[in-house]
Amino acid sequence: MLKQRIVTALILAPLFLWALFGLSPQYFSGVIGGVVVLAGWEWARMAGLTVQWQRVLYALTLVPALVLVAHRQPETVLAAALLWWVIAAVLVKLYPVSAHAWRNRGLRLAVGYLILVPTWVAVTGLRQADWSTLGVGPEHAAWLLLYSLAIVWCADVGAYFAGKALGRHKLAPRVSPGKSIEGAVGGLAAVGIFASAVGGGWLALEGTRLMVWVGVALGCGVISILGDLMESLAKREAGIKDSSALLPGHGGVLDRIDSITASSPLFLFAALQLGWVQL
Repeated sequence: MLKQRIVTALILAPLFLWALFGLSPQYFSGVIGGVVVLAGWEWARMAGLTVQWQRVLYALTLVPALVLVAHRQPETVLAAALLWWVIAAVLVKLYPVSAHAWRNRGLRLAVGYLILVPTWVAVTGLRQADWSTLGVGPEHAAWLLLYSLAIVWCADVGAYFAGKALGRHKLAPRVSPGKSIEGAVGGLAAVGIFASAVGGGWLALEGTRLMVWVGVALGCGVISILGDLMESLAKREAGIKDSSALLPGHGGVLDRIDSITASSPLFLFAALQLGWVQL
């Protein structure tokens, strides 16, 4: 399993970096759209569609949904996503009492759009955003998108090591028994250090601006944990371990991007509201 994870990562990481830095924003949007469609196919399974053609059809309906939002201001889509994540927090907190509401298949299918469409809007929006108010040129948009993703990776790595060393108190034992409060705190500490280094170093932010920059990163770190927990809840209710077997050693696409589906919409929404970016 470990060998499979390493081989898959060594293939996927260069491909993603090539798409991020080597493709134009328009082509990059198409690549991320393909990832979202694959994730939609996986979500259909967790939503209760067991027949293959139904899962494929559901995934393909995401294409016109992406086209529909492509040339519109993203704030409404992002706000809808954040509202969903507030509801998701309640579902996770109250689980298994909340399970009866989650077992409505129509609700689960609708939630797939609330998770996946805003993810595409956020990731592609960040790739083509104008960050000049932060003192960087358009050539740095890809790097700032990478930064937003690295927030999640820092939270994951910090949580893993802190949880291994210090984990005693379960974060959400009925949803994901392996996660601890100590791990979550360690992950957020890693995010805070990383965001401070990027904001204070590369962007030369100071004082209140640096504090806000770090605060947004910490908020993304918190909501990334929720994204992971929500997918765990959906898989638990569906009776499956992985969203699919598309990525050997890693499970499925959703298993890799579950945290990003929550953190990226928050990051872009905050950046727009704070005047960091223009689209």
